[in-house]
Amino acid sequence: MKLTSYIFAIFFLILLACKDKDSPNPVDDLPPETQTGQQTFGCIVNGRAWVASVPFPLNRLTVDYYHGFLGISSKLKTDSRYQTISIGKTNVIKPGVYTLSKIVRSELRLIDFNTQCTYDTDSLNIGVLEMTRVDTVNMIFSGRFHFKIGVAGCDTIRVADGRFDLRL
Repeated sequence: MKLTSYIFAIFFLILLACKDKDSPNPVDDLPPETQTGQQTFGCIVNGRAWVASVPFPLNRLTVDYYHGFLGISSKLKTDSRYQTISIGKTNVIKPGVYTLSKIVRSELRLIDFNTQCTYDTDSLNIGVLEMTRVDTVNMIFSGRFHFKIGVAGCDTIRVADGRFDLRL
């Protein structure tokens, strides 16, 4: 009887060790929402935490701001995922809610280099950008975002709980 108990205990420990490393609540793995220029960027992509991170010497985050144009580029590169998320929006001059669609070009883009799929906002796939801080003196830009984009031949991408806190 003891042998059966030991086998069950070992099986249970192996099962725990092999468990997917994603948290039951992936939001817990995201950087906190701050507004002090902490150089953070994260979101939930199809239920999994996505936090900007790449091996050295690559740059995981870039931010540009020029006469109301806000440009953000973030990268995630791990053994299993290689993706970028880019946001480019004009007339960002104060906190507020901005739609991300397609005026001349996509205002939001997710590229998945593993699947070779590119997801762009357009008139049917609209994202939302909520700027919580636009500080053009200290050059701090903080906000939230979310979107859902379907592309023929690729999975639909659902991004939720997006947040960033960047300093130029």
